[in-house]
Amino acid sequence: MTNIFSISDIPEFSKKDRIVVVGVIGKSPYRYPNKTSPLLPAVHCEENGIECHWDERKSILYLHAVTYLDTKRLVSLASELDEDSKSTVKDADAAHWLVASGELAMESCRAIALIFHLCHIVVLSSPTPVFDLGYLQLFKAVDGYRAELIAATTEALLRSAAGGAWDTHGRPCCPRLLFHFRRAPAPLRRAPAALKRLEHSVEDQIYFILRKARIITNVCAKSLFAIPKNEEFVYMSSDADTGNARDVSSLIRGLVHLCTGTEPDPAPQRSFRQFLQSHLDLAFG
Repeated sequence: MTNIFSISDIPEFSKKDRIVVVGVIGKSPYRYPNKTSPLLPAVHCEENGIECHWDERKSILYLHAVTYLDTKRLVSLASELDEDSKSTVKDADAAHWLVASGELAMESCRAIALIFHLCHIVVLSSPTPVFDLGYLQLFKAVDGYRAELIAATTEALLRSAAGGAWDTHGRPCCPRLLFHFRRAPAPLRRAPAALKRLEHSVEDQIYFILRKARIITNVCAKSLFAIPKNEEFVYMSSDADTGNARDVSSLIRGLVHLCTGTEPDPAPQRSFRQFLQSHLDLAFG
């Protein structure tokens, strides 16, 4: 059971000395908007912003960013523009869309910047097994926005006597970025060895792309985020693994097994929770 609250109204949710903050950003499909699964069973935030989930038992605070990257938010924006539009001027609707989507992108940039500012670990969720190069522009925009605020942020933290890395860098640490691709390529979903090779290959490609774009550097403290050198940071979910996320296909398969009386396949050995736990253990020290 988790305690849910908004980032704009944070209660005194715990008195523990040590917690780990995990952020979830990225894209979510329209039919299944919960990109945090299997970490969180459900999300309740319908507006743009950050929804907080506190897990008292595990001492983990999850920050779920709802942004323009979520398909449901874009569809909602499009429907509102269509209903409210009364203009007869040619291209007025298109201009309205550009203004509204631009404002949505700025709000999302601020939310993602806050995620990278507060979290120890950030999970970038993707509904497909392909890394979107559009994230490069987003990361640069977020890093630029963070650089503009770092002086004011550090000064405010100094006045509050936060101490430690808060005073030096304006945040608890340089967050570790992990990539969760929620749907592995179909031919590899039943081939664990081949899927593992693909994960390692994608890790090499992502690392090369981020280094070439100078988004990650040798000085982690000055970077927006860090990539672990000798640890896995890419995870691709197979069909059996995504069943833990309570997607429609897994629920239907379970219903078929119940109706026919057949035994379901044994639970998969690999899971995203297990993948994330190794990074959480390091964060807790």
